[in-house]
Amino acid sequence: MSELSSFTRFILEHEKDDIYALQLAAGKYKDIDVKKACLTIECRCKLKNKVPSFYAFPGIRYVASLPAEQCSGEKTASFKAKVAAEILGDHFRIADLTGGMGVDAMAFAALAKEVLYNEMNAELAEATAHNLGLLGIANLRFSSQELKPGNLDAILGDFKPDLIFLDPARRSDSGSKVFRLEDCSPNILLLKDELLARCRHLLLKLSPMADISAVCKALGSHVKRVILVASEDECKEMLVEVDREYDGPYRIVAHEEGGDFSFLPEEEKAQ
Repeated sequence: MSELSSFTRFILEHEKDDIYALQLAAGKYKDIDVKKACLTIECRCKLKNKVPSFYAFPGIRYVASLPAEQCSGEKTASFKAKVAAEILGDHFRIADLTGGMGVDAMAFAALAKEVLYNEMNAELAEATAHNLGLLGIANLRFSSQELKPGNLDAILGDFKPDLIFLDPARRSDSGSKVFRLEDCSPNILLLKDELLARCRHLLLKLSPMADISAVCKALGSHVKRVILVASEDECKEMLVEVDREYDGPYRIVAHEEGGDFSFLPEEEKAQ
């Protein structure tokens, strides 16, 4: 522990302490940025079981608590990577255009040939580049640009993805949760045609509370599958697979550790 920085030692020594009490006692720790330390302790607490790979490295940087709260869990991220591999086969490239803390990008990188990570928040993108480098993940490109209509070519450059992954933010300007595609940020409906012109396959992570029929109606007949990802008897995520070359009815897949169950919406109505 002697080789660790004083900041990291402080984190490890105080990670079970009350962060509010620590902040009140900040004057005792003249050489420590206590506000930053408390944020780090808070995020590590959120990620201890959710993303153990991050928790294992006390040198991971955090810029805010919300990304740690909203990021994918390591298990569900690994499942998304397996879905991508199932769609694409070997040696594929993925563009994660809403990168966040990089948990999904980390999982994709474990199976993909190369991953492009893009995050609109420059501070978060910089921290993620540091963090994934700390974890030894080398097959990544980093970008920090706004994802909006007309800007996709600027983000991708010469990168030719086999699949584009999007996890739009599901909170309004006031901070309340939203579920409709047009209320999320970025608005996928405004980007869909541009995305599919550049890449055949899209994989979208949406709220498990979203209306499946409304989502699929809005996205159109290229929707191939809707995957409901459950863990510990709770639906954690909704994944929507969009294939430019598919035109037909979508299948709903309920996934939980131990097996999948799939059906067509018409089959559900017939029950």
